Amino acid sequence: MALSVNFAYLSTDKAGPTNLNLGESLHGFNRPASNRNGGDERRAEVEKLLKADPRKVLKSAERGDVDSLFAFYFTEVNYPEDMLPDLFRVAALHLDPHKLEAISKQIKSVESRKNTTSSFRLSELEDSVNATFKLALGSLGILRMQRMRSAVKDQQSVFNALINKHWPNIFSAMKVLHRLHSDGDMITPRTKMGLASFICGAVGTIFQNDAAFQRLKSQALVQKFLWTMWLYGGPPSYDQDDCEDIAAPARAIAKIHVSLKLTGTLLQSLRQVCGEFGGHPTIAEIALEGVCGALSSKTHVADALQHAFVLTAIISEERELENFVQAAHALDGMARMIDALTDLLTDSRAEIAPESGLQSTIEMLLKIIEHLASRNHRYMEQAARCGLLQLFVALDPSKGDLDPLVLDMARYILGVIPRFFVYHSVIGAFGDEMRKLTEGRYPKDECLLDGELSKEWRELKRVLLDRYSAKRFYDIVASPASKVKHCNNCGEEEDREKFLACSGCKQVFYCSKRCQTEDWKLDGHREECKQGTARYIHDTPFLCFLANLYVGPRSEFLMSHRSGKVSSLSRSVFRLDFTCDPVEPLLDVRDVDVAKNELRGRIARPIEDIPLTAKNAPKARPTHHRRWSVDDIEETPECAQIEITVPDCIEEKVVRYVKLAPEMHFLDSAGSKGIDVSTVAGKNGIDFLCPCCTARVRVGAVNPRDGYLIPARRDVVDLIFAEVHTRGEGIWMCRAKGWNVFKADSHVFDEIDRYIRTCLNVNLKGFEVPDFKL
Repeated sequence: MALSVNFAYLSTDKAGPTNLNLGESLHGFNRPASNRNGGDERRAEVEKLLKADPRKVLKSAERGDVDSLFAFYFTEVNYPEDMLPDLFRVAALHLDPHKLEAISKQIKSVESRKNTTSSFRLSELEDSVNATFKLALGSLGILRMQRMRSAVKDQQSVFNALINKHWPNIFSAMKVLHRLHSDGDMITPRTKMGLASFICGAVGTIFQNDAAFQRLKSQALVQKFLWTMWLYGGPPSYDQDDCEDIAAPARAIAKIHVSLKLTGTLLQSLRQVCGEFGGHPTIAEIALEGVCGALSSKTHVADALQHAFVLTAIISEERELENFVQAAHALDGMARMIDALTDLLTDSRAEIAPESGLQSTIEMLLKIIEHLASRNHRYMEQAARCGLLQLFVALDPSKGDLDPLVLDMARYILGVIPRFFVYHSVIGAFGDEMRKLTEGRYPKDECLLDGELSKEWRELKRVLLDRYSAKRFYDIVASPASKVKHCNNCGEEEDREKFLACSGCKQVFYCSKRCQTEDWKLDGHREECKQGTARYIHDTPFLCFLANLYVGPRSEFLMSHRSGKVSSLSRSVFRLDFTCDPVEPLLDVRDVDVAKNELRGRIARPIEDIPLTAKNAPKARPTHHRRWSVDDIEETPECAQIEITVPDCIEEKVVRYVKLAPEMHFLDSAGSKGIDVSTVAGKNGIDFLCPCCTARVRVGAVNPRDGYLIPARRDVVDLIFAEVHTRGEGIWMCRAKGWNVFKADSHVFDEIDRYIRTCLNVNLKGFEVPDFKL
């Protein structure tokens, strides 16, 4: 039997009591209007007495008079501060788990005998239940008052003794109230979030006492209960009218998380209770709604920091992160966070002051976005399409109001993004978004061309332009000419044995069941296939093309300058590492036997589970090998191989082995004819995108310490750079070199496409390239 407790809902803001509708009497359950009016008179008398003799009112409250207890909470009477410890003690006395348990048994007893119970006994029981619930919830309200919170913080020794004595009863009463509310035996507060914020607000007050907090923060039962309250409250909604402090559950959890130095131990308690509430999808929904809802509310923007701390606590646990990330992406979490943060930076810029706490919120959300986006190349592609580049424009460091930590995090993300510019889908997504920012006479990214983030932004644009040129050559020339199928997992070419086609989309192929399973589980083709999208089907073939584009024109140079012995081209294994430096990937060559011994050692060596951070990111990624395993290391490949290392799934380095295609040498020789290197220089204030003599590869074999820049070894991208120039390195509206007629400026992407279609494509048609394999 759910008994309705008719009392004015407790509500207070951080400054003190708010104006409440007290027309509904605290004693007015099923009573006539005259009695309710009598209740108003009674409360007025209590308030008058509180002004004259607050100690007398406190004694009445201790004896169980509801109006006397509520007078301390609802009225604005400035009773003495030295009464607060006694008021805490009285509130703790009414949080009596034994009385609440007795009420619970009475309710269940009446429920089982409600047909035989007289109306008189029901009325008595309703009065008893009302009084007990009101005293318990009123006591929680007193504990969560801002006045009480300040007193607990300021009078450490006094309240430490009180908390130490009364905490067991307080904590047990909170758990009983939660159970009664969950079972439907009490319907006030009206919402689950109302109860969760009420209970956690009281816990937050107790946490203001340092000694008490140190005792409680590591207790598994306390952590588990706080997570239960966080989950029980559900996705926060800032439209709720019965809940003043929606961030209370998040604030209590965040305080523990920060105190435990972000160790992730808090997640053990979450794992124990999350199954009761729907698992990772529920966790993702609550965490995301807390952050995005607070940022969008305009009036509760400061709450976003507490919700962001909880989200940070969740993603700090690597073991559980992948399931959470999948759930977050299913809820459009990436787009929602990027949109919410972009809106904050553009619409509420004036509120971003050091004392507001929003700087920390921005920094933390940037970390979360990077952590989610860099899980693999598919998530990075989605982040681009969700407006990640527009977010950097919204940051606008030229305003000079951002904290150095925010700028450091932004620099780090700008450095991470280009590492994924080896994937066809990622290059396409960032190319589309960059075009939106750089088109027109007044590019939107002008605020990033100079100042705090200019170096990283320009570098990102330079790498994107490099890879965009390679991608468009692949799209226009190489891919249409190729008849070769590549395994979508390891990159192996189809030869004698026919590859397996994906039974769902029929658009990707696999050399073995093992590769199909691996690609399905690790690379996310399962989701792509289910959604019917084809954005990622060119990623592996393009990677094979890109490897040959870098290695082919430079293979002879590498072999001739290699300090170690390489007997022949067919026994060479060229290493191309895109994870060390996205601008100048590391290029090296080994004899096949040496390469196999090194590979054997890498596979056999256990991988340490090191958390990915900005400081250790280049060193912390474990390595996952595709196609070559311990079982097939002994096989010697029939021709030269390229070992490609790229960032990919679940913060790993992924290594693939593909054939070196000798016919790719034409990418160097075919286009080089007629190109005069000496003419590649700026004229009339116009800068070329990149002089063709600028190295785009670093060789580790020649000088292991500093590397060695390969001089004047050009490929098709260098040729494109030599023929297209702009009005400055950062501005991408340009005109083609050598035009006699000046036309309106066009975007550099359009000029790259035009040059490939009209020049390179025509030149290459004159070359005989039998069975154009990539």
